[in-house]
Amino acid sequence: MTRPRIKRTTERIEAPNGDLYLLRPSAGADIQIENPDPEGRRLLDALDGSHERGELEERFGKDAVGDLLAQLEELGLVEDADDDDLIPQPVMERFDRQIRYFGDITTGPTPSQCQARLESARLVVLGVGGLGGWSALSLACCGVGEMLLIDGDRVEESNLNRQVLYTEADIGRLKAEVAAERLGAFNSRMRLETIPERMDGEESVAAAIEGYDLVIDAADWPAHEIEQWVNEACFAA
Repeated sequence: MTRPRIKRTTERIEAPNGDLYLLRPSAGADIQIENPDPEGRRLLDALDGSHERGELEERFGKDAVGDLLAQLEELGLVEDADDDDLIPQPVMERFDRQIRYFGDITTGPTPSQCQARLESARLVVLGVGGLGGWSALSLACCGVGEMLLIDGDRVEESNLNRQVLYTEADIGRLKAEVAAERLGAFNSRMRLETIPERMDGEESVAAAIEGYDLVIDAADWPAHEIEQWVNEACFAA
């Protein structure tokens, strides 16, 4: 660990009796440090990601730093701030809260790896109406890199009470094309493709989804058959 840091989602609370509590959202219990001495408090304060481990060892002692970091790592309370440098600054600024969340819950991939996996993901949203439009927008919010939008319908006035990607000015336009415009304006880093037509069988679904990582089936036509087509095409892939 190059630049140790107590995870940014951790809340620190000083008790009136001198005890220190470290609270983490995903943890099942609080961490109580009974009346730490002034040097111990200073060491905890220094675990903010701005100091190299060697610098901390020189200041507080190698054994003290090693023991504390070992305990904090076992409790899942510490991370390496060096990982931040692997994330492009615009991505860090936009997805900071999400990246903090990854740091809080992950024990395998680092936060930078989690975000990179999202950005490299290729997804299909089949049907960009009520459920599909919300799904596509949520995926754009978290930084998915590439999305294929499939829908042959046009925007109708009856859509506007629940389909968030469209406005009155879009009535009569192809949903897939309007959705791509909205999502592209929201997140310009995304790569967006469209198929503005309905799927008519397993073969057409299979051809459309080839090479993608995940398919969200939010299409409603033809009822019951579309689910079977998507299931068979995804199973085969």
